[in-house]
Amino acid sequence: MTTTKISPSSIVVEVLRDDNYDDWSACMKSYMLAQDLWDFIKHTGLQEADYKALRRKNAAALHAIQVPCAPHMLSKIRSITSAKVAWDTLANLQQQHSPSHKEQSDEAESSEDDESQGAVSNEMNGPLLKLYKYAHNGDWKDVRSHLREYPDAKKAKIKPYGGTALHVAAFSGHLRVVEELVKLMSVEELEIQDDQGYLCKCTKKDPTG
Repeated sequence: MTTTKISPSSIVVEVLRDDNYDDWSACMKSYMLAQDLWDFIKHTGLQEADYKALRRKNAAALHAIQVPCAPHMLSKIRSITSAKVAWDTLANLQQQHSPSHKEQSDEAESSEDDESQGAVSNEMNGPLLKLYKYAHNGDWKDVRSHLREYPDAKKAKIKPYGGTALHVAAFSGHLRVVEELVKLMSVEELEIQDDQGYLCKCTKKDPTG
């Protein structure tokens, strides 16, 4: 059996360092578009209900991001299992080196849409990152236990992911977690979009049906 390996030079001109994020990200975007992975990174236009297909796309996109990173940059995302989170993490790390990127991030942070959709402060990010881990790994018992302690967390956006626990579970392909979260969430909470405008198309079952 043969294994296909991706060479960094086939994706970008130079591996990602501390000082070349803008050029690196431009090359990466072109590569992602060519491989039909960019919509997955940005969560736009995704209508797939096939969780296995979503997992495959996530793995392909994550691998493409990891390969063209210098060792010290790879170490910052090595433990991340979501391609979108890895992408956003690298972007956030480069804010100090890219004023234009920082300006765009600041605008996104202050937008009214974020406020209305349940964006959370940095103070809550610790517990929410735990919730992200549980939802991403499909650990429903831990998700349920966490929500008992932090009931409002089910409607909060988890940064830097930019979506709720429901978004995380759906994109990670954990159907049971999705189904259980839907039972706990109100119709209004189910209509919360992530930062890229993606809406989980989940509906509550009619208990009388």
